[in-house]
Amino acid sequence: MQSIKYVLDRYENDYGIFLKLPNETDQLLVHKTEMIGEAHEGDICAVQQHEGKFQIDVLTDDTARARETAQSLLEKLKQKGKQ
Repeated sequence: MQSIKYVLDRYENDYGIFLKLPNETDQLLVHKTEMIGEAHEGDICAVQQHEGKFQIDVLTDDTARARETAQSLLEKLKQKGKQ
């Protein structure tokens, strides 16, 4: 069974809202009771559906790289604003 990469955008009510990578245009809504595994907002995950449940595996290296990139861009914007 193939897993697909998503980023967990947010939780709304009892649903996790996942955005499919790399474009982040397709959404996957997963009820918390259908999730196997745990993720936090901003985590990049491999998502695999099996028997009505969704296996959520956080990709820690991908998540760390994405957070570092976002932090670097934020720092550049802060520095640009000071000029």
